[in-house]
Amino acid sequence: METAWLTLPAMGGLIGWMTNRVAIRALFRPLRPWRVPGLGWTIQGVVPRRQADLARALGEVLDRELLSLADLRDHLRGLPVEGRVAEAVDRIVREAVLARLPALVPRGWAVQLAERLGREARREVLLRFPELADSVLAAAEGELRLGTIVERKVLALDPAGVEALAVRLAGRELRFVEWSGAVLGFLVGLFEALLVSL
Repeated sequence: METAWLTLPAMGGLIGWMTNRVAIRALFRPLRPWRVPGLGWTIQGVVPRRQADLARALGEVLDRELLSLADLRDHLRGLPVEGRVAEAVDRIVREAVLARLPALVPRGWAVQLAERLGREARREVLLRFPELADSVLAAAEGELRLGTIVERKVLALDPAGVEALAVRLAGRELRFVEWSGAVLGFLVGLFEALLVSL
């Protein structure tokens, strides 16, 4: 009778921990479909079996609720990229002018012309960057689907990669679920020991 106060809570805790651990593993394992010989059943983890559905749902949630194209556009507008774009255009124009001017044009004149055209292009980019950025973002908005990209990336992962990603994202929470089972099982074992001792 006195050993029940030790064995029942210990067994309850162990059973609770093992049950939750097996349930969490069953989300991911077996990675590939496995046929039970003689029964004709096919066993596979929930996540690998429904990877395509999960990828599509994740893409839809991203598009509808987490990161819309309007959010992305607003974020991109706030980035300080005008100066870098203007510098790149300046460099490209100078290089193009120097590459295309005939060899008959004296080198000094060619360099001056290239520098002047580069500076003008840089100035125009800085003046018109908001308009340019809006037109590029508007064109991208019609074609860019972030959810589709995420869906394709998740589908490209092998089932072990999906499991590793889930564990990396929610590892602490999964361990909490395992240990919660142990604690609840321990408490149930204490209650059973109390009932046995009555």
